[in-house]
Amino acid sequence: MSERVVVDPITRIEGHLRIEAQMEGDNIAQAYSSGTMVRGIETILKGRDPRDAWAFTQRICGVCTLVHGLASVRSVEDALKIEL
Repeated sequence: MSERVVVDPITRIEGHLRIEAQMEGDNIAQAYSSGTMVRGIETILKGRDPRDAWAFTQRICGVCTLVHGLASVRSVEDALKIEL
């Protein structure tokens, strides 16, 4: 028999997150995550020069601006195969 496990809300994060898992015995058969807070950063970045993404992504969160900027820079470097 399967069991449905829901964790909502996920705390200690910026924004809102819900996790749902369908258990079959001790195994997770299916899992879903739902973010209910959309800021539209992906839409804002469409059509822009990827090298400018760091400046926009730093504004995702008021607490962890540096890590969002660094993650953006690393993502662009990986996409363009830039090695330092």
